[in-house]
Amino acid sequence: SVTNFIEGDAHDLQTSLTNADLKDGFDVVVMHTLLSHATHPKTVLRSAAEVAGSGALLFVMDGDYEGLSFGHSEKWIGRQMDQALVEATFKRPDIIRHLVANIDRCGWSIKDSKVECVAEIGKHASYWSSFAECYAPRVKASGLLDADIVDQWLVDQAENIDEGKFFASCNYYTLVAQKQVNENSK
Repeated sequence: SVTNFIEGDAHDLQTSLTNADLKDGFDVVVMHTLLSHATHPKTVLRSAAEVAGSGALLFVMDGDYEGLSFGHSEKWIGRQMDQALVEATFKRPDIIRHLVANIDRCGWSIKDSKVECVAEIGKHASYWSSFAECYAPRVKASGLLDADIVDQWLVDQAENIDEGKFFASCNYYTLVAQKQVNENSK
């Protein structure tokens, strides 16, 4: 068994991959937090089906970023920053909600799923604190919120960690799908 990781334009894999890459089609396609950033998620899913072999599996791992939440002592700041983080970071923050109803139109059938809430509370925060530090500059650059509010929000998050009052969470989903059998190819 050989494992190859191949990079290509997710919207047009047939064009961006070589014939050698496509010879037998892929057995497994993995999309890790890809669809929430894709301009056209259905095109990405159809493109993956085109290069997948018969019976191939698709693993989609992505967040329901509409539910992303950071705690903040000022409720209005917290809500506005949550919304700004989502808007500045993701093209389709709600894609996972729509994927379940639409994946079959893209050549795949859901076989299994798993959900995990990624939450950090109190003094133990690494994932969400690094998320905040990484993506807050996008909020500032977008102009969605005043830069002073964003800077103060970051300071408040660090203080919340120091004081054991930090809270952040988001639900993440893993969907396992199988390539649909084309009735015309039987």
